[in-house]
Amino acid sequence: MDERMKSGRLSGGMPRVKALLERFRLPLLILALGAILLLLPSGRTEKAAQDAQMPAQQTQPLEDMQQALTGLLSSMEGVGRVELLLTVSGSDEVFYQTDVRRSGETIEETTVFSANQSAQKTPVVTKTKKASYTGAVVVCDGADSAAVRLRIVQAVSALTGLGSDKISVIKMKQSQEDGI
Repeated sequence: MDERMKSGRLSGGMPRVKALLERFRLPLLILALGAILLLLPSGRTEKAAQDAQMPAQQTQPLEDMQQALTGLLSSMEGVGRVELLLTVSGSDEVFYQTDVRRSGETIEETTVFSANQSAQKTPVVTKTKKASYTGAVVVCDGADSAAVRLRIVQAVSALTGLGSDKISVIKMKQSQEDGI
């Protein structure tokens, strides 16, 4: 008898569930579509991969500048051997072109991409702001001469935009080979 009551309740509940499904079909459909959209990839993975590659690209221009400046300073009269260290504040900033769409109170901003010949999409860069130099240390043979120090400070200042108070010129120690 208990079996009959349970099966009666179950079979009596089915029409009720069907009625609820019929009544709330549209909201349930919208809820299901929203859940599916949330599970789709958002396209942010490309940006994350680009951000992961940025530190290697950012250090290269600094090293290139240090090498170029070292070569330039060592070619100056009276300077001799040179070692140089430049420091920067922050990192390069890249600004991408965006489209802004306004719909009532909602503002949607999307990054503009361009496709090249291989159909690979890349973001359109509008401007790049380089990291600023914060200081320079120059160690060289000729630093005992005030005239050489002044020319080094002027050269480093002209190329990096640093003030003379941010540039230090120090005499390089003599190696034992030079003293023999």
